[in-house]
Amino acid sequence: MKHFVGNILLSLVFLSALTQFIHAQEKIYGKVIDGKNGEIIPYCNISVEASLIGTVSNELGEFIIEVDSLPIKLVFSHISYGEKIFEISQNSDNVVELQPFTNNLDEVTVIANKKDFYALELAQKAYQKANRQSSQRKYGKGFYRQKSKNGDNYSEFSEIIYDIRYTTKGIEDWNILEGRYALKDEFVNNKNYTLLSRWLTPLQPETDELFFPLSKNMEAYYNIRVVDVIESDAGKIMVVWFKPTEQAPKTTFEGEVYINADTYDILKITGNLEEDDLKLVRLKEKNSSWKNYKIAYEISYKIDSTMGSIIDFIKVDHSFDYYKDDGLQYPVSSTSNLVFFEYYVPLSWKKLGGNFKKKKERLATFG
Repeated sequence: MKHFVGNILLSLVFLSALTQFIHAQEKIYGKVIDGKNGEIIPYCNISVEASLIGTVSNELGEFIIEVDSLPIKLVFSHISYGEKIFEISQNSDNVVELQPFTNNLDEVTVIANKKDFYALELAQKAYQKANRQSSQRKYGKGFYRQKSKNGDNYSEFSEIIYDIRYTTKGIEDWNILEGRYALKDEFVNNKNYTLLSRWLTPLQPETDELFFPLSKNMEAYYNIRVVDVIESDAGKIMVVWFKPTEQAPKTTFEGEVYINADTYDILKITGNLEEDDLKLVRLKEKNSSWKNYKIAYEISYKIDSTMGSIIDFIKVDHSFDYYKDDGLQYPVSSTSNLVFFEYYVPLSWKKLGGNFKKKKERLATFG
Protein backbone atom coordinates (compact mmCIF):
# COMPACT_ATOMS: atom_id res chain seq x y z
CA MET A 1 0.00 0.00 0.00
CA LYS A 2 1.20 3.47 -0.85
CA HIS A 3 0.97 5.99 1.94
CA PHE A 4 0.36 9.70 1.82
CA VAL A 5 3.17 11.76 3.25
CA GLY A 6 1.24 14.25 5.34
CA ASN A 7 0.06 17.79 5.85
CA ILE A 8 3.41 19.46 5.28
CA LEU A 9 2.88 19.05 1.55
CA LEU A 10 -0.05 21.44 1.63
CA SER A 11 1.83 24.60 2.56
CA LEU A 12 4.53 24.28 -0.10
CA VAL A 13 4.41 26.17 -3.38
CA PHE A 14 5.21 24.36 -6.64
CA LEU A 15 7.94 22.59 -4.77
CA SER A 16 10.86 20.32 -5.19
CA ALA A 17 9.81 18.62 -8.40
CA LEU A 18 9.91 21.98 -10.15
CA THR A 19 12.94 23.44 -8.44
CA GLN A 20 14.99 20.28 -8.86
CA PHE A 21 14.14 20.21 -12.53
CA ILE A 22 15.32 23.74 -13.30
CA HIS A 23 18.77 23.28 -11.69
CA ALA A 24 19.36 26.97 -10.96
CA GLN A 25 21.69 28.51 -8.40
CA GLU A 26 19.55 30.88 -6.35
CA LYS A 27 16.09 30.16 -4.91
CA ILE A 28 13.82 33.17 -4.31
CA TYR A 29 10.88 33.07 -1.89
CA GLY A 30 8.19 35.72 -1.75
CA LYS A 31 4.57 36.77 -1.59
CA VAL A 32 2.42 38.97 -3.83
CA ILE A 33 -0.18 41.25 -2.23
CA ASP A 34 -2.68 43.95 -3.18
CA GLY A 35 -1.06 47.37 -2.72
CA LYS A 36 -4.33 48.95 -1.54
CA ASN A 37 -5.78 46.48 0.95
CA GLY A 38 -2.89 44.09 1.63
CA GLU A 39 -4.82 41.01 0.52
CA ILE A 40 -2.92 38.16 -1.10
CA ILE A 41 -2.92 37.83 -4.89
CA PRO A 42 -3.17 34.19 -5.97
CA TYR A 43 -2.13 33.00 -9.43
CA CYS A 44 0.00 36.04 -10.26
CA ASN A 45 2.40 35.45 -13.13
CA ILE A 46 6.07 35.89 -12.25
CA SER A 47 8.78 35.77 -14.90
CA VAL A 48 12.44 36.63 -15.26
CA GLU A 49 12.72 39.88 -17.25
CA ALA A 50 13.44 39.39 -20.96
CA SER A 51 13.02 35.62 -20.75
CA LEU A 52 10.34 32.94 -21.05
CA ILE A 53 11.13 31.42 -17.65
CA GLY A 54 8.74 31.93 -14.75
CA THR A 55 6.16 30.62 -12.33
CA VAL A 56 2.82 31.55 -10.72
CA SER A 57 1.98 32.43 -7.13
CA ASN A 58 -0.10 29.81 -5.31
CA GLU A 59 -3.49 30.19 -3.65
CA LEU A 60 -1.78 31.93 -0.70
CA GLY A 61 -0.01 34.44 -2.93
CA GLU A 62 3.34 32.76 -2.26
CA PHE A 63 5.92 31.89 -4.88
CA ILE A 64 9.27 30.19 -5.35
CA ILE A 65 11.44 30.77 -8.38
CA GLU A 66 15.01 29.71 -9.11
CA VAL A 67 17.43 31.94 -11.00
CA ASP A 68 21.10 31.84 -11.95
CA SER A 69 22.21 34.69 -9.69
CA LEU A 70 21.17 37.73 -7.64
CA PRO A 71 20.25 40.51 -8.02
CA ILE A 72 17.71 39.90 -10.76
CA LYS A 73 14.63 41.64 -12.14
CA LEU A 74 11.32 39.79 -12.02
CA VAL A 75 8.16 40.82 -13.86
CA PHE A 76 4.88 40.47 -11.94
CA SER A 77 1.64 40.53 -13.93
CA HIS A 78 -2.00 39.75 -13.26
CA ILE A 79 -5.13 40.39 -15.27
CA SER A 80 -6.57 42.64 -12.53
CA TYR A 81 -3.36 44.49 -11.60
CA GLY A 82 -0.74 46.73 -13.16
CA GLU A 83 2.46 45.04 -14.25
CA LYS A 84 5.47 45.63 -12.01
CA ILE A 85 9.18 45.00 -12.50
CA PHE A 86 10.77 44.26 -9.14
CA GLU A 87 14.49 43.88 -8.55
CA ILE A 88 15.21 41.02 -6.15
CA SER A 89 18.46 41.07 -4.20
CA GLN A 90 17.65 38.64 -1.37
CA ASN A 91 16.45 35.07 -1.25
CA SER A 92 13.59 35.37 1.25
CA ASP A 93 11.08 37.79 2.78
CA ASN A 94 10.27 39.37 -0.59
CA VAL A 95 6.87 41.05 -0.56
CA VAL A 96 5.67 42.51 -3.85
CA GLU A 97 2.75 44.95 -3.93
CA LEU A 98 0.66 45.37 -7.09
CA GLN A 99 -1.80 48.16 -7.74
CA PRO A 100 -5.26 47.11 -8.95
CA PHE A 101 -6.69 48.35 -12.22
CA THR A 102 -9.76 50.58 -12.24
CA ASN A 103 -13.15 48.97 -12.82
CA ASN A 104 -15.36 51.18 -14.95
CA LEU A 105 -18.83 50.41 -13.61
CA ASP A 106 -20.43 53.33 -15.44
CA GLU A 107 -19.39 51.84 -18.76
CA VAL A 108 -20.86 48.49 -17.76
CA THR A 109 -24.23 50.20 -17.31
CA VAL A 110 -23.97 51.83 -20.73
CA ILE A 111 -23.06 48.54 -22.38
CA ALA A 112 -25.82 46.68 -20.55
CA ASN A 113 -28.33 49.10 -22.06
CA LYS A 114 -27.30 47.89 -25.50
CA LYS A 115 -28.96 44.55 -24.78
CA ASP A 116 -26.70 41.64 -25.67
CA PHE A 117 -25.50 42.76 -29.10
CA TYR A 118 -22.15 44.23 -28.07
CA ALA A 119 -21.26 41.33 -25.76
CA LEU A 120 -22.22 38.75 -28.40
CA GLU A 121 -20.24 40.51 -31.13
CA LEU A 122 -17.20 40.81 -28.86
CA ALA A 123 -17.35 37.14 -27.89
CA GLN A 124 -17.81 36.06 -31.51
CA LYS A 125 -14.79 38.06 -32.66
CA ALA A 126 -12.67 36.62 -29.84
CA TYR A 127 -13.77 33.09 -30.76
CA GLN A 128 -13.14 33.66 -34.47
CA LYS A 129 -9.63 35.01 -33.81
CA ALA A 130 -8.75 32.08 -31.56
CA ASN A 131 -10.18 29.60 -34.04
CA ARG A 132 -8.16 31.10 -36.91
CA GLN A 133 -4.99 30.72 -34.85
CA SER A 134 -5.72 27.11 -33.85
CA SER A 135 -3.23 25.69 -36.39
CA GLN A 136 -0.35 27.46 -34.62
CA ARG A 137 1.23 24.90 -32.33
CA LYS A 138 3.09 26.16 -29.28
CA TYR A 139 5.32 24.44 -26.75
CA GLY A 140 6.06 24.87 -23.09
CA LYS A 141 6.96 23.09 -19.89
CA GLY A 142 4.48 23.03 -17.06
CA PHE A 143 4.34 21.97 -13.46
CA TYR A 144 1.18 20.08 -12.50
CA ARG A 145 0.15 19.79 -8.87
CA GLN A 146 -2.95 18.00 -7.57
CA LYS A 147 -4.23 17.30 -4.08
CA SER A 148 -7.41 15.50 -3.02
CA LYS A 149 -9.43 15.06 0.16
CA ASN A 150 -11.90 12.45 1.37
CA GLY A 151 -13.75 14.17 4.18
CA ASP A 152 -11.10 15.76 6.41
CA ASN A 153 -8.35 13.39 5.24
CA TYR A 154 -5.91 14.13 2.45
CA SER A 155 -6.01 11.08 0.22
CA GLU A 156 -3.97 11.83 -2.88
CA PHE A 157 -1.07 13.99 -4.00
CA SER A 158 0.55 14.38 -7.41
CA GLU A 159 3.38 16.50 -8.83
CA ILE A 160 4.37 16.19 -12.50
CA ILE A 161 6.63 18.09 -14.89
CA TYR A 162 5.14 18.02 -18.41
CA ASP A 163 6.55 18.90 -21.81
CA ILE A 164 3.44 20.24 -23.57
CA ARG A 165 2.21 21.01 -27.07
CA TYR A 166 -0.92 23.14 -27.30
CA THR A 167 -2.96 25.45 -29.52
CA THR A 168 -5.77 27.94 -28.95
CA LYS A 169 -8.07 24.90 -28.74
CA GLY A 170 -6.22 23.53 -25.72
CA ILE A 171 -3.54 20.96 -24.94
CA GLU A 172 -2.86 18.56 -27.83
CA ASP A 173 -0.32 16.29 -26.18
CA TRP A 174 2.36 16.02 -23.53
CA ASN A 175 5.25 13.99 -22.18
CA ILE A 176 5.97 13.35 -18.53
CA LEU A 177 9.49 14.52 -17.71
CA GLU A 178 9.41 13.96 -13.95
CA GLY A 179 6.78 13.16 -11.38
CA ARG A 180 5.75 11.73 -8.06
CA TYR A 181 2.45 10.37 -6.80
CA ALA A 182 1.16 9.28 -3.40
CA LEU A 183 -2.23 7.99 -2.31
CA LYS A 184 -4.18 6.15 0.35
CA ASP A 185 -5.73 3.12 -1.31
CA GLU A 186 -8.68 2.86 1.06
CA PHE A 187 -10.15 6.15 -0.17
CA VAL A 188 -11.78 7.37 -3.38
CA ASN A 189 -8.97 8.37 -5.76
CA ASN A 190 -8.89 10.19 -9.09
CA LYS A 191 -7.19 7.81 -11.47
CA ASN A 192 -7.33 10.04 -14.57
CA TYR A 193 -7.79 13.49 -13.05
CA THR A 194 -4.96 14.97 -15.14
CA LEU A 195 -7.13 14.54 -18.23
CA LEU A 196 -9.42 17.29 -16.97
CA SER A 197 -6.70 19.84 -17.75
CA ARG A 198 -6.92 18.68 -21.37
CA TRP A 199 -10.65 18.14 -21.71
CA LEU A 200 -11.71 21.49 -20.25
CA THR A 201 -10.76 23.49 -23.32
CA PRO A 202 -10.83 27.19 -24.30
CA LEU A 203 -13.01 26.51 -27.37
CA GLN A 204 -15.87 24.06 -27.79
CA PRO A 205 -14.42 20.60 -28.63
CA GLU A 206 -16.06 18.01 -30.85
CA THR A 207 -18.41 16.59 -28.27
CA ASP A 208 -22.08 16.86 -27.42
CA GLU A 209 -21.56 15.74 -23.81
CA LEU A 210 -20.24 19.09 -22.52
CA PHE A 211 -20.92 22.63 -23.72
CA PHE A 212 -18.44 25.47 -23.22
CA PRO A 213 -18.94 29.26 -23.49
CA LEU A 214 -16.83 29.90 -26.61
CA SER A 215 -18.34 28.08 -29.56
CA LYS A 216 -19.48 28.78 -33.10
CA ASN A 217 -23.14 28.82 -32.03
CA MET A 218 -22.73 30.32 -28.55
CA GLU A 219 -25.92 32.40 -28.84
CA ALA A 220 -27.97 29.18 -29.12
CA TYR A 221 -27.01 28.12 -25.58
CA TYR A 222 -26.20 31.32 -23.70
CA ASN A 223 -27.42 34.71 -22.64
CA ILE A 224 -24.31 36.85 -23.04
CA ARG A 225 -23.56 40.24 -21.52
CA VAL A 226 -20.72 42.40 -20.22
CA VAL A 227 -20.60 42.50 -16.42
CA ASP A 228 -17.36 44.40 -15.82
CA VAL A 229 -14.81 46.60 -17.57
CA ILE A 230 -11.18 46.66 -16.41
CA GLU A 231 -9.00 49.61 -17.42
CA SER A 232 -5.64 47.88 -17.93
CA ASP A 233 -2.26 48.95 -19.30
CA ALA A 234 -3.04 47.03 -22.48
CA GLY A 235 -6.46 48.62 -22.97
CA LYS A 236 -9.99 47.84 -21.86
CA ILE A 237 -10.70 44.29 -20.73
CA MET A 238 -14.34 43.29 -21.00
CA VAL A 239 -15.59 40.63 -18.61
CA VAL A 240 -18.30 38.78 -20.54
CA TRP A 241 -20.74 36.59 -18.66
CA PHE A 242 -22.14 33.44 -20.29
CA LYS A 243 -25.32 32.28 -18.57
CA PRO A 244 -26.94 29.12 -20.00
CA THR A 245 -30.45 29.58 -21.34
CA GLU A 246 -33.34 27.52 -20.03
CA GLN A 247 -33.21 25.49 -23.25
CA ALA A 248 -29.48 24.72 -22.96
CA PRO A 249 -28.43 21.13 -22.17
CA LYS A 250 -27.89 20.34 -18.49
CA THR A 251 -24.17 19.87 -19.13
CA THR A 252 -23.63 23.49 -20.22
CA PHE A 253 -20.99 25.43 -18.29
CA GLU A 254 -21.77 28.86 -16.91
CA GLY A 255 -18.73 31.08 -17.14
CA GLU A 256 -16.90 34.34 -17.76
CA VAL A 257 -14.48 35.27 -20.53
CA TYR A 258 -12.04 38.18 -20.21
CA ILE A 259 -11.50 39.77 -23.63
CA ASN A 260 -9.30 42.67 -24.73
CA ALA A 261 -11.78 44.99 -26.44
CA ASP A 262 -9.17 46.32 -28.91
CA THR A 263 -7.33 43.15 -29.96
CA TYR A 264 -10.01 40.50 -29.17
CA ASP A 265 -7.39 38.45 -27.34
CA ILE A 266 -8.81 36.02 -24.78
CA LEU A 267 -7.10 36.66 -21.44
CA LYS A 268 -9.01 34.37 -19.08
CA ILE A 269 -11.82 31.83 -19.19
CA THR A 270 -13.70 30.49 -16.19
CA GLY A 271 -16.43 27.88 -16.12
CA ASN A 272 -18.50 26.04 -13.54
CA LEU A 273 -21.08 23.31 -13.68
CA GLU A 274 -23.25 21.50 -11.14
CA GLU A 275 -24.65 18.29 -12.57
CA ASP A 276 -24.85 14.76 -11.17
CA ASP A 277 -25.57 13.05 -14.50
CA LEU A 278 -22.27 13.48 -16.35
CA LYS A 279 -21.51 10.78 -18.91
CA LEU A 280 -17.80 11.47 -19.12
CA VAL A 281 -17.03 10.87 -15.45
CA ARG A 282 -17.99 7.87 -13.38
CA LEU A 283 -17.33 5.94 -10.20
CA LYS A 284 -15.63 2.59 -10.54
CA GLU A 285 -16.78 0.85 -7.36
CA LYS A 286 -20.06 -1.04 -7.44
CA ASN A 287 -23.08 0.26 -5.50
CA SER A 288 -21.46 3.71 -5.30
CA SER A 289 -22.84 7.03 -6.46
CA TRP A 290 -22.46 10.76 -5.96
CA LYS A 291 -24.64 13.76 -5.36
CA ASN A 292 -23.98 17.49 -5.64
CA TYR A 293 -21.24 17.07 -8.24
CA LYS A 294 -19.52 20.39 -9.01
CA ILE A 295 -16.68 21.14 -11.38
CA ALA A 296 -14.96 24.45 -12.09
CA TYR A 297 -12.03 25.48 -14.25
CA GLU A 298 -9.95 28.56 -15.01
CA ILE A 299 -7.64 29.04 -18.00
CA SER A 300 -5.42 32.11 -17.87
CA TYR A 301 -3.32 33.59 -20.68
CA LYS A 302 -0.63 36.19 -21.09
CA ILE A 303 0.41 38.03 -24.26
CA ASP A 304 4.08 37.74 -25.19
CA SER A 305 5.65 40.19 -27.65
CA THR A 306 7.11 37.41 -29.80
CA MET A 307 4.93 34.34 -29.18
CA GLY A 308 1.57 36.07 -28.92
CA SER A 309 -1.04 34.48 -26.67
CA ILE A 310 0.40 31.76 -24.43
CA ILE A 311 -1.20 29.76 -21.64
CA ASP A 312 -0.29 30.91 -18.14
CA PHE A 313 -2.05 28.25 -16.08
CA ILE A 314 -5.01 25.84 -16.04
CA LYS A 315 -6.78 25.30 -12.73
CA VAL A 316 -9.43 22.60 -12.13
CA ASP A 317 -11.56 21.94 -9.02
CA HIS A 318 -14.27 19.39 -8.45
CA SER A 319 -16.24 18.05 -5.49
CA PHE A 320 -19.10 15.72 -4.72
CA ASP A 321 -20.77 13.81 -1.89
CA TYR A 322 -19.77 10.15 -2.05
CA TYR A 323 -22.44 7.50 -1.40
CA LYS A 324 -22.07 3.74 -0.92
CA ASP A 325 -25.16 1.51 -0.82
CA ASP A 326 -27.26 4.71 -0.76
CA GLY A 327 -25.53 5.92 2.41
CA LEU A 328 -23.48 9.10 2.55
CA GLN A 329 -19.83 8.30 3.30
CA TYR A 330 -17.99 11.63 3.05
CA PRO A 331 -17.45 14.59 0.73
CA VAL A 332 -14.70 14.26 -1.89
CA SER A 333 -12.79 17.18 -3.38
CA SER A 334 -9.78 17.67 -5.65
CA THR A 335 -7.91 20.69 -6.93
CA SER A 336 -5.19 20.87 -9.56
CA ASN A 337 -3.10 23.58 -11.16
CA LEU A 338 -0.99 23.25 -14.30
CA VAL A 339 1.46 26.16 -14.34
CA PHE A 340 3.65 26.91 -17.36
CA PHE A 341 7.14 27.89 -16.25
CA GLU A 342 8.95 27.84 -19.61
CA TYR A 343 8.01 28.48 -23.25
CA TYR A 344 10.09 27.54 -26.27
CA VAL A 345 10.12 27.09 -30.06
CA PRO A 346 11.51 23.72 -31.22
CA LEU A 347 13.91 23.73 -34.16
CA SER A 348 11.82 21.08 -35.93
CA TRP A 349 8.55 19.18 -35.55
CA LYS A 350 8.45 17.62 -32.11
CA LYS A 351 6.37 14.56 -31.38
CA LEU A 352 5.07 14.14 -27.85
CA GLY A 353 3.65 10.91 -26.43
CA GLY A 354 0.45 10.35 -24.58
CA ASN A 355 -1.90 8.64 -27.04
CA PHE A 356 -4.68 10.95 -25.99
CA LYS A 357 -7.98 9.93 -27.60
CA LYS A 358 -10.70 12.39 -26.74
CA LYS A 359 -13.53 10.45 -28.29
CA LYS A 360 -12.76 7.19 -26.50
CA GLU A 361 -11.50 8.08 -23.04
CA ARG A 362 -13.66 9.24 -20.20
CA LEU A 363 -12.69 12.40 -18.42
CA ALA A 364 -11.90 10.61 -15.20
CA THR A 365 -12.58 7.42 -13.32
CA PHE A 366 -12.86 7.48 -9.55
CA GLY A 367 -12.50 4.43 -7.43
